[in-house]
Amino acid sequence: MASVIRDGGSPSEEAFMIEVVQQYHPEFINLPAAIIRREIDLARRGMFQMSALLEETISVRSKLIRGVPLENTDAVGMDFTDGSDLKSCTLSYGKNGTNPDGSQSYGLTGSISGLKNKEGDIRVILWNDLMKRVEFYFLPAQVVQEMSSTKNPSIRISANIKTGDVAKLQPYKCKTFDELVLS
Repeated sequence: MASVIRDGGSPSEEAFMIEVVQQYHPEFINLPAAIIRREIDLARRGMFQMSALLEETISVRSKLIRGVPLENTDAVGMDFTDGSDLKSCTLSYGKNGTNPDGSQSYGLTGSISGLKNKEGDIRVILWNDLMKRVEFYFLPAQVVQEMSSTKNPSIRISANIKTGDVAKLQPYKCKTFDELVLS
């Protein structure tokens, strides 16, 4: 994966295109190499509405592997007819506060945001910038409510700088995209 990610632009959008869309969305599977390179470049430059493309990918994949498919909906507070929502986010290395001695603190942090009006389960597709990998999580609605801040509903996440693991999300980690779709 790391060899595919280039400097500049959005590595998360490029990774989502390569690891999810081009693997599971029928309109992007088996494209000629030149078209694949162009699509990756366009994703990197933010030319796709990636959140909508990821939702559509989940929906079309669910029709192949779920007993009851996840249909897209435009209803307030949900992306799918089962009441769930999809969020994508990035876990990146950077400044995250001040140490007791006044020096700058660094860490691997991110946020699952846009949770206002969300009442159902949340599927999360996360780009771990330190580990250069896409990760999948399924957060039940009750867990989302317990973890999210009340002022501006979001879930702040941080990871171990050596392993890249997000400790508070580990119980909800899906090993594969298909596991996320089936959840």
